[in-house]
Amino acid sequence: MEMTRCMLHEKSLPKKFWAEAANTAVFLQNRLPTKAVKEKTPFEAWYGYKPSLKFLKVFSCLCFTHVPQSKRDKLDRRASPGVFIGYSSISKAYKIFQPQTGKIVVSRDVHFVEDEEWNFDDAEKKGQTLEKMKFKLFDSSVEEEDDRQNEIVDDASVRGTRLLSDIYERCNVAMCEPANYAEA
Repeated sequence: MEMTRCMLHEKSLPKKFWAEAANTAVFLQNRLPTKAVKEKTPFEAWYGYKPSLKFLKVFSCLCFTHVPQSKRDKLDRRASPGVFIGYSSISKAYKIFQPQTGKIVVSRDVHFVEDEEWNFDDAEKKGQTLEKMKFKLFDSSVEEEDDRQNEIVDDASVRGTRLLSDIYERCNVAMCEPANYAEA
């Protein structure tokens, strides 16, 4: 809890993010060396291999989440601002708090500005406002990635797919129906 308290205090985050800070602290502690496991990290002792640390980011830094093409119009922003608050436990993604909507989004397509942070007191980023911030747009190859990887909850249905249960029901109907009058 000491690490959680320090993370919240250092970045001036509201107390409502205590759970996300605690999850991030545990995530980081599992990748740091401890006295309990000599010459290994807890992650390495449990899984048997060294963890990759290249994806680690500064807690509570400013970031921009890519908005998929299916969820925006032609002239809308291609990225929405947010605050990095942790790592997803379900997938290889980041948890981003979006102050403008008040929602937490899980996304892989994120651009981080690690030397900047959101000021919750003034509802703007320290140093400059969002309107002055230049958005670094993502290239078109990122847009073509699967939207299911971008967000866990997605409202858009994918055209041309069927549920596996529907396919099985059709197969059973085809096998059970009589072919002629005598079979009936």
